[in-house]
Amino acid sequence: MNIHLLYSHTDLMTILGFLIHAIYTVCSCQLEQLKQEFAGELVPLEEALKEERVHVQEEMNRLREELREKHEAELSALRLDLDREVEKERTRLEKALNEEKEKLKSLQAALDNDESKIK
Repeated sequence: MNIHLLYSHTDLMTILGFLIHAIYTVCSCQLEQLKQEFAGELVPLEEALKEERVHVQEEMNRLREELREKHEAELSALRLDLDREVEKERTRLEKALNEEKEKLKSLQAALDNDESKIK
């Protein structure tokens, strides 16, 4: 009976070994199949990601250009305003200078007139 149990255990171990090998083979096949499926799904995702990167870069370039143009327009408007203000101030100062020159001439004429009376 011991020999019979020994053969039964040996047969059982052999069967279990075959089952383990069969399960391993099935799992390996399923794993390979999943890898192929994911690889097939990954390619379009990678392509979509590349396209999105290109789109984002183009959008960034467009926005950068818009911002540059906006700043240039604002700077141009500010320069124009500054030029107008400088011109107004220059005109005001020239007018004030001419008025002071006229006052000086008037005072000089009055002084010359007083000196001629004294002589």
